Amino acid sequence: MPSADPAFDGASAAATPASPALPPGLYDPLQHLVAAAELLDRQRLTPEARACARAILQSGRMVLNVLEDMRQLAALSVEPSVAAPVGLETLVEDVEALWRLQTAPSAGRLLLSRNAPAHVTLNLDGGGAKQLLNTLIGRALGAGEAGVVEATVSLAPPDAAGRTELCFSVSQNLPPAWPAAQDTAMGLADAIARRLGGALTATANRGAGQTVSARLPAEIAAELDGEDGETLRVLPERTHILIVDDNATNRMVAGALCEMFGCTTQTAEDGVEAVEAARASRFDLILMDIKMPRMDGIEATRAIRRLPGALGRVPIVALTANGDAEAARVYMDSGMNAVVEKPIKPDRLLDTLQMVLEPEAHAAPGTLTSSAA
Repeated sequence: MPSADPAFDGASAAATPASPALPPGLYDPLQHLVAAAELLDRQRLTPEARACARAILQSGRMVLNVLEDMRQLAALSVEPSVAAPVGLETLVEDVEALWRLQTAPSAGRLLLSRNAPAHVTLNLDGGGAKQLLNTLIGRALGAGEAGVVEATVSLAPPDAAGRTELCFSVSQNLPPAWPAAQDTAMGLADAIARRLGGALTATANRGAGQTVSARLPAEIAAELDGEDGETLRVLPERTHILIVDDNATNRMVAGALCEMFGCTTQTAEDGVEAVEAARASRFDLILMDIKMPRMDGIEATRAIRRLPGALGRVPIVALTANGDAEAARVYMDSGMNAVVEKPIKPDRLLDTLQMVLEPEAHAAPGTLTSSAA
């Protein structure tokens, strides 16, 4: 029989106290490092070079994950969680969609299943439950690219009053990536579970790996009319994006984010190449840098708008370090549809792309759109 992992309590205790302030300026260079390693990993390499590229990629991702765990630990609210009706099927679909977008080819393989009726609605903190399951999955996938992670969502039998438990089981076939005392992801998961009134159990698998189980108190609620809870918004399928920037690192970062959102990409290094690409191919959207040699983003946008038919109507989003209202107005007057500030933040970019690609679901026509903070 699997035995309880004695290191779990130590990991939780080590990570639960308030985290120190995170050093500023770490996220952007780390994201650049990870994006560069991802691009390198896609090239034709010798086995030794590929091993080095994947070591850089895995280490960069692990450090980013630790920083994010520390940020979330520091940000956990001291207020009690608030229960609300949440569809179990929606909860599982949201988590599955998120990992379908985020799991890189070099990461472990995720198998997510639901061992409970699809159309059950529960009263619980749905956002906290998703955060807990995502944290456990991310921790397990971080064990290594050869790993297989099996995540199961189930319900305990309800009592006469409709009280039940939402149960998560996340099993990995590789040992945890971090020693127990440094396992910030487990500490974060434990803190989330306790905030939701639940608990975690970690057990060593027979042979290798580990299984972490979570049990969260919940109540069976009446079925809801319409949609249950908030669903993850994703971009339309087969979205093809042209990324225009004279900086190779910026192109890699934007490309990695677009691919994470399920898009295909092509790149251009300046406005001249952008106009040539827009004339030769059909794109669903163009991400356009402003300051570039030969032809800047404003000139390129005006040139693209002069192209005939649908080629000249392609949505164009400015990528710029200057996203204030006056500058944004200049970009919009040149024919651009929206503005995203550098350094690019994934959630801001996704929000803007969705607003531009699906305008009927967001702002009215003619509304100035900018992701600037």
